[in-house]
Amino acid sequence: MRRAVALALMVAPALMASAAAPLVTGTWMTENGKAVVAVAPCGSGLCGRLVGLSLPRPGGVVRDIWGRSECGETILQMTRRAPDGHWHGIVIDPRDGARYTAELWRTGDVLRLRGYVLVPALGKTEDWPAFSGAIRADCALSARG
Repeated sequence: MRRAVALALMVAPALMASAAAPLVTGTWMTENGKAVVAVAPCGSGLCGRLVGLSLPRPGGVVRDIWGRSECGETILQMTRRAPDGHWHGIVIDPRDGARYTAELWRTGDVLRLRGYVLVPALGKTEDWPAFSGAIRADCALSARG
């Protein structure tokens, strides 16, 4: 009985921290304002797909390094959730195909993404605000009014 109570006392703080972590799913505008990423469950983790893009011209297409349209491309693959609520995985830069280790978490109405090489200190954090605008059928971000 004492072991069960001791175990519960050790596990409870981690479970409460995990349960209290804000959800990172939703639709987010990248820091540079040129893309919108939809973060949703996929398998046992999370994926982020490009669902809106700032197109170079009406009817244009933004292409990745392999010549494919970036619209619908998966750029985030988060496979593990830490007890603090942060997700860990990879982020892929569609412009050059580079893959970076990544950490994803939410602070208030902002999604924070840190991509890095080797250790988090060798990286950059971007703040992505929640997106509430309109995206056209061709994946283009509608003009702001």
